[in-house]
Amino acid sequence: MTVTVVGDFDRDGIPDATDLDDDNDGILDSIEGENTDTDGDGIPR
Repeated sequence: MTVTVVGDFDRDGIPDATDLDDDNDGILDSIEGENTDTDGDGIPR
């Protein structure tokens, strides 16, 4: 038997791996991800 746990942070029924807005704030993850802190200094790039 295999059990697979799938994350759904915003509980909208769409797994986070395929959800275009997995926190359901109305801003697509692709846009939010543009300003990630790539060097870990606390300042988004």
